[in-house]
Amino acid sequence: MPTLIARVAHTAPGAAYTEIVDPEAIMARLVMRTRSKPYPVTIDSETQYICGCGLSANQPFCDGTHKLTRDEAEGALCWYDADLARKPIDNAFPNIRMPGE
Repeated sequence: MPTLIARVAHTAPGAAYTEIVDPEAIMARLVMRTRSKPYPVTIDSETQYICGCGLSANQPFCDGTHKLTRDEAEGALCWYDADLARKPIDNAFPNIRMPGE
């Protein structure tokens, strides 16, 4: 039997519920994005810009957040926190799978 994790979630001040989670059901992935700008998709003469950097708060559409990646070094591996502050990762994942963009 797998180990279960109890997680308490607060839904309102003074209110909470407990959720039992199977850790094998939690899917976390680290994906390296190499695209630093959106790509256009045109349907019936209307063009939408799809996020390519993975940072947009308006997924799947671009919101301009990719501008934060302009000064990243080629091939650098970084992650961005909730405040969009860049956090470099040095030599942590030397063989990380990259999408064929």
